[in-house]
Amino acid sequence: MLKNTNYKLALGVLVTILILAPWSLDLGFIPLTLQTLIIFIGASLLPWRTAIIVVGAYLALGALGLPVFGHHTSGFAKLYGATAGFLWGFVACAGYVAYASGRQEFHFFRAILIFLRAHLLLLIPGFAVLYYYMPGADLWNTLIHLIPGLIIKSLVGGVIAAQLRAKLVPVSDQIASLEEPNESD
Repeated sequence: MLKNTNYKLALGVLVTILILAPWSLDLGFIPLTLQTLIIFIGASLLPWRTAIIVVGAYLALGALGLPVFGHHTSGFAKLYGATAGFLWGFVACAGYVAYASGRQEFHFFRAILIFLRAHLLLLIPGFAVLYYYMPGADLWNTLIHLIPGLIIKSLVGGVIAAQLRAKLVPVSDQIASLEEPNESD
C-alpha cells in the first residue's frame, strides 16, 4: 500500500504527465517532445512500482481517448501502431529511472546518466516496433536526428529531477535498501 505522501506525489506526477507530455518544442532541426522529459522526471521522484503504475495509467487514459500522447493524440490504436514500442517502452524506462534513482545518491550528474541510459533503452522497443511496421525504414538517420534532443532532455531533465528530488522526496526515502523491500514500493 502506498504511503499517503507517495500517493499524493504519484497523483501529482500523473497529472503533470497528462498536462505536459503531449507538448513539443519546435527547435527547427531538433525534434523535442516533452514525453520522456516529463515521464523520467516524474519517475525519478517515485518508488519503481509506483512509477510503473503511473505510466500505465497514462497509457490507459490515452488509449481511452484523452489526448495525452505526442502532439495531443490518443486512442487504443496508438498502443499497437508504429510508435507503440516507444509508448510501451515508457513503462519499462519509468521503472528503470525510478529504480536507479533510489539506489545511490541522486545528484544532477547521476540523474543525467540515468536519463541518458533510459533514452537509449527506449530506442530498443521503439525502433523494433517501428521497423516491424515500416521495413526498410532508415533507422540510422532517425537515430542521428533524435540524438541531440535526447541529450538536451537528459541534461535539462537531470538538473530538474535532482532539484525536485532533493525538495520533494524525504531523506529517509532517497536511498532505498536493495535487501529490504519498502512498503511504498
